[in-house]
Amino acid sequence: GLAVLGRGLGWLGLLASFVRFYGDVEGGHAPNAEDEGSNANGGGGGRKPPLIFVLNLRDNERRVLLSTLSSWGAPPDELPRVITNESGQHNERAALYARGGVFVITSRILIVDLLTGVANARDIEGMLVAHAERVCGEKSIEAFILRIFRSQKHFQNSIGSGRDGDGPGSGGGGRGFVKAFTDNPSSLVSGFARIDKVLKSLQVQRMYLYPRHRESVAEELEERPPNVVELHQPLSDRMREIQNNLAAAIRACLRDLRGKCNVVDFSFLFDAGGGKRKRRRGDADDCGPSDKKASFAENYAPKGKRAG
Repeated sequence: GLAVLGRGLGWLGLLASFVRFYGDVEGGHAPNAEDEGSNANGGGGGRKPPLIFVLNLRDNERRVLLSTLSSWGAPPDELPRVITNESGQHNERAALYARGGVFVITSRILIVDLLTGVANARDIEGMLVAHAERVCGEKSIEAFILRIFRSQKHFQNSIGSGRDGDGPGSGGGGRGFVKAFTDNPSSLVSGFARIDKVLKSLQVQRMYLYPRHRESVAEELEERPPNVVELHQPLSDRMREIQNNLAAAIRACLRDLRGKCNVVDFSFLFDAGGGKRKRRRGDADDCGPSDKKASFAENYAPKGKRAG
C-alpha cells in the first residue's frame, strides 16, 4: 500500500523500520517466512533473508538510513547493501542477489537487471519505494520497474504453479509486496485524478493516511513534544541605521504612490516611527473590489454624470 504521512513525521524512520524488519534473519521477516515454508513443504532449510529492493532514495537519505540502522544496533551483515554504478558488473550483482537481503539500488540499474534477468522477479520478495508522489505516469522509471516486477511475478507464478517449492516461504508465492512512502500529501491532490494515477503506477490499491490530527499521531506527538529554542539577535548600531534608512525609503515610496493613487489606503502598512507593519483585521476591506469600482466610477465618470 501507500503510506501518506504529514510533513515532518519521519517517513525515513518508518522506512528504516521496514528495512530492519526484512533484514533481520533472527527475529524479523525471515523466520516467519521460513516457518510458513516449512509448514507448506513439510521441511525446513537454512535461513535466507528475503530479497528486498529499496527505490528512489537520494544520496543523503541513503546515508541517513544506514546511520539510523547502525544507531539501532543492526549488525553490519544485516545492513542494506547500496548498489550504484560503481558496484561491479552484472555477474557480481547476480551473486549478491542470490544471497538475499535488502538492497538500496538506483532505478536505472534495477530496470536493466530486471530486463536482462540478472534480478529474477521470482526471487524478489517485494519493493520499498520512497517519494511515492513522484512515481506517476509512463515517464517514471520506478513505475516501469514496478509494472515489470508485477507482470514477471504473475507470469512466473502462473507457469510454476504445482511445482515443488512454491510455498509461501520459497520466495515465489504471491504477487510480491509493494510498500510506498511519502510525506508530501499536497502533491497527491494537484492535477486531475492524481491519486488514482499514483496508485496505478505503484501497482497498489490501498492508501493509509497519517496526518498530524489523527488521534494516534497526535497522542504520540504530545508524549514527545519538541524542544523549541527561540533566539533573539540584537541589532548593532550600523544594522539599526540600515533598518531605519530602509524604512524611510519605503515610506517615501508609499507617500509618492499614495499621492498618485487615492484608491487604496496605505496608512495601515507602517506606523509613524518604527517601520513595523501593523495589520488590522478590517484592512482587507479597504482594497475590496466594490470600493475600487466605486472610486473608479467617481473619479473617471464624465462631468455631470458622477456615480451615486
